[in-house]
Amino acid sequence: MDILQLLLTIISTLILIIVLVTVHEFGHFIAAKLFGVEVKEFAIGFGKRIFQRNYKGTLYAIRMIPLGGFVEIEGEIKSASPNSFRNRPAYQKCIILAAGVVMNILLSLVLLTIFLYSNNFQFTSPALTDYTFNNTDIQVKAYPLLITSVDPEGNSAGQLVENETIIGVEGVRFSSYPEFQSIIKEKQGEVVTFEFFDFDTFDVVTRDIQLGFEDEKGAILNVTLNQVNQVAANVSYPAYYLKYPQNLSAGVSLTTDLVLYVPKAVFSLIGNAFQTGDFNELGNSLGGPLQIANQSNEIIQLGLIEAFIPLAGLLSISLAVFNILPFPALDGGQIAVVLVETAIRRKVPDSILEKINLFGFLFLMGLFVLVTFKDIIQLNIINRLADFVRNIF
Repeated sequence: MDILQLLLTIISTLILIIVLVTVHEFGHFIAAKLFGVEVKEFAIGFGKRIFQRNYKGTLYAIRMIPLGGFVEIEGEIKSASPNSFRNRPAYQKCIILAAGVVMNILLSLVLLTIFLYSNNFQFTSPALTDYTFNNTDIQVKAYPLLITSVDPEGNSAGQLVENETIIGVEGVRFSSYPEFQSIIKEKQGEVVTFEFFDFDTFDVVTRDIQLGFEDEKGAILNVTLNQVNQVAANVSYPAYYLKYPQNLSAGVSLTTDLVLYVPKAVFSLIGNAFQTGDFNELGNSLGGPLQIANQSNEIIQLGLIEAFIPLAGLLSISLAVFNILPFPALDGGQIAVVLVETAIRRKVPDSILEKINLFGFLFLMGLFVLVTFKDIIQLNIINRLADFVRNIF
């Protein structure tokens, strides 16, 4: 990685984080303003203020550390002021708290619609759990193996062609390279039906192939295969390949499905991890800012700048889903408090609410540190930085 690429990676990552968080906080801001709740500050970033302007009772600020932002609303925890957030009707509080999530989903809708229109109404998502996407023309779940070369003297010469993509054998959609190898080994010497996937149209076609027998090197097909969805040395996934009707409803359908799919995938990974005791897949799937930076770097390396659009859309949905969880210090946790107060017909004491939010904040900070530490190890950050410094000097 050269200096320019490093700078582009840092800048793009910061822009992504700032945009997603600012849009989220703007939702809280605009909802509070609409209900006449005082907004003390709308800030981009954290730390010391480097720019500020007071307008109609709200301080608008840019702060030194560009890792998000926040909105300070009067009386979020303390209910002393009669016009504070805590003293507003329950429906107003729920709308203000949910507005950030709504804004993130709306941002995703816009971004994913733009992407679909510019990408032939096609979309690809990792298949982390079983899910049926709605209103699609084509939905293919596959682990594609791209043929990059064919031995002209080998068993597959004249049958398999370079740049074809295999996704199935004898009606079996394999989900890993070892599974594909196992099927081929079991069927050697037979005529079998291969399924091929077209990345341009997302169509699937079949063709019968006469398999040879394993040679002295252990090869049966005598072709070189590239695991298209391999994202790291030991990390790879099947994917959903989706094609939508060419109309405005496509973006709505995709966004709605992803809002439902993301939490289902996360809870499925968590459940599988605790059931099997293997947390590798969960750790590989979840990440923090360093994971975002790594994805940004890969996009820059490949020159696929347009890939930032779906990345931002997916991250915005992930932020929305995370924030609506009923956990202290998150929007969903505060909505849960409002609902409890409505049910018991009295306010939770400010002192207790303050302790609940403090616990939630400390837990989230600990989770952030843990995820960051995991990313440092998984992405080999220290060695990569050391190599970068050695290349400079």
